[in-house]
Amino acid sequence: MPCLYVKNFSIISFVAEKKYFKIQGRVQGIGFRFFVKSLALKLNLNGWVRNMENPDEVEGVVEGEKENILLFFKDLKTGHSMAVINKVEISDFYEDVAKEFTIRR
Repeated sequence: MPCLYVKNFSIISFVAEKKYFKIQGRVQGIGFRFFVKSLALKLNLNGWVRNMENPDEVEGVVEGEKENILLFFKDLKTGHSMAVINKVEISDFYEDVAKEFTIRR
């Protein structure tokens, strides 16, 4: 039986980052959650987004490659023409995240 030898083989491990975010400003009633989901899917991120009780706040979680998460937050602040972002809070997130992106109610 022939043997296969592989030289210089390395395994690249993928460690996903997870971030919780809370956005304050004019972000409800303008399709902002749908914009967030579209942006996350474009960047191959998992997680969720939902409106908070305060009508000026949205919260969510993203999981994925660090570079894509950085792009997500950059585009999040400027990408929706009707949103007015006053404040973005970002922190690490340690719970499991589904392998999809959803809009929660």
